[in-house]
Amino acid sequence: MLGRKTTVAGGRHLSDPRIDDLIEQIADTVRTRGLAVPALLLGEACRPLGFFAAQWLHAFGPLMATITCLVRPGLDEAYLARVACLLEDRQNLDRLLSRLEQEAGR
Repeated sequence: MLGRKTTVAGGRHLSDPRIDDLIEQIADTVRTRGLAVPALLLGEACRPLGFFAAQWLHAFGPLMATITCLVRPGLDEAYLARVACLLEDRQNLDRLLSRLEQEAGR
């Protein structure tokens, strides 16, 4: 699986280490807020909609980034494109959910 690329909007690609970093960042944020179990339940329930959510982020990401940058500066268009890339591929979503399961078990 090393060297596998995932497409991001605009023809750019994310390699597995970048996806792994994003998964760890999301899992750490969820853990610090104490939301591992609710996030896991929501992720499992919405798993079939992952691809549609990714397409929605690609379409409305620039607008969302403009609005949310006022509240949270780290939520820029590039970050939303990486999240969309993660959601597009079901294997990446499974990796995120398994990481959240580890966090919920602690």
